[in-house]
Amino acid sequence: MNFETILFLFFAGALGGALNSVAGGGSFIAFPALLFTGVPPIPANATNTIALWTAAAASGGAYRKRLDVPRRVMIPLLAASLIGIFFVPAIFYVVERVSGAGKEHAPRAIPEPAHGD
Repeated sequence: MNFETILFLFFAGALGGALNSVAGGGSFIAFPALLFTGVPPIPANATNTIALWTAAAASGGAYRKRLDVPRRVMIPLLAASLIGIFFVPAIFYVVERVSGAGKEHAPRAIPEPAHGD
């Protein structure tokens, strides 16, 4: 990656982050910038998602005192989120492996093992 590409992505990321902090929608800048520089769509989407997750976590931490959500509501929501983070991708992986679904429609996130001739 050359210096111009790094500089372009830096400014696109900074602009996207600034937009997210004010009104949201930074993905409209950061994601196309990643694609424009040649990052494949799936890694670009993953990179963008990680950036959004960290921004959302930071915003939640910054505004936690303004949130008026009782613990009896917040704890089940956090538990459901954690379950989704860990188990849903595993379920999709197992279903795809067992059924063979998706092979003709999308590239695999986890490559098949190489078979020797």
